[in-house]
Amino acid sequence: MELTHEDARDIIAGLYLDLRHVPEFLHDQALKAWIDRNASRFLETTDRRMAAPLLFDNLDLMDEDDDEGFVADLIVTGWTMSTFFHQRFRYEWAELFDIVDRGPLVEAGDPIPAGPWPRTLFRGAHDLGGYGAGLDGFSWTWTKSVAETFAIRRGRNLVVLERGVDLRDVLFYCNQRNEDEYVLAVG
Repeated sequence: MELTHEDARDIIAGLYLDLRHVPEFLHDQALKAWIDRNASRFLETTDRRMAAPLLFDNLDLMDEDDDEGFVADLIVTGWTMSTFFHQRFRYEWAELFDIVDRGPLVEAGDPIPAGPWPRTLFRGAHDLGGYGAGLDGFSWTWTKSVAETFAIRRGRNLVVLERGVDLRDVLFYCNQRNEDEYVLAVG
């Protein structure tokens, strides 16, 4: 049975799923993945570069969703797929992080490595004046060489920032790109 937009709207409590960043021939697959609560399959219906905008376009629908585990999976999967949208869309990510409790986000990520807390994390940046470059960035690593690599990618005025972090500051951990990444709750 082919799923129509009308069927999906009825199933998703009358709310509309915005699929403008999904090719039209994949709309049915995206709708079915949402209904089946499969975050990876839903986000795979768009280009990796469009995973974050697809989430942002559906923020209201995610906010209304009672399944925090599914919403957390969407957020963490979208984060790991979106390799360059983290600081550019800082406020949108902050809004996404606010719609779900920390517990489901931690569960949706990779297991947080054991160790002493608080611990020192690092972040590569280009300078303290540019957007996304300061101590309030989301992405930090326990591996200083990874932070140095990110600093080099940024061009001139390279800096590796250092910050002490408590476990309660970590929204989730992911190591899918071998970056030993801690995503932090920032002010």
